[in-house]
Amino acid sequence: MGFVALNTRDDEFALAQLTLQLFDETLSTKAFFYFTISKVFQDLVVLNATGSAAVRIKGAKFRDLPNPFHPLSEQQEIVRRVERLFAFADQIEARLRQAQAHVDRLPSRSWPKSSEANSSPPNAPAMSATTNPPSFCSIASTNQG
Repeated sequence: MGFVALNTRDDEFALAQLTLQLFDETLSTKAFFYFTISKVFQDLVVLNATGSAAVRIKGAKFRDLPNPFHPLSEQQEIVRRVERLFAFADQIEARLRQAQAHVDRLPSRSWPKSSEANSSPPNAPAMSATTNPPSFCSIASTNQG
């Protein structure tokens, strides 16, 4: 127990794993799925699991776990929001992949390697801990009284 999947198949198939089928009309399958993959539920499973080589939770213990589910309409709203957040995360990941691909296409000398990023250019003056770094901008102060 602890590994979660949502089966949407209608045909018969063989699965050599413990499965759970929901028959409660007041429970959203997707809401239950999202709850079972949450850290809260996974921690409950670990606390109530038995075995060492094949860790699992017994059906009786599973049935006794707290039922945190709200009315069906609220479950459906939670699912809608969670799926919207997952879609947003997918968009961010896609943008990150595009940005990484762009960086990877840059000429090698225009992007410092991590070992070069913290080192000085070859002809840069040596700086000690007491030397102030050069200013890249100056701020003029005018005293208007």
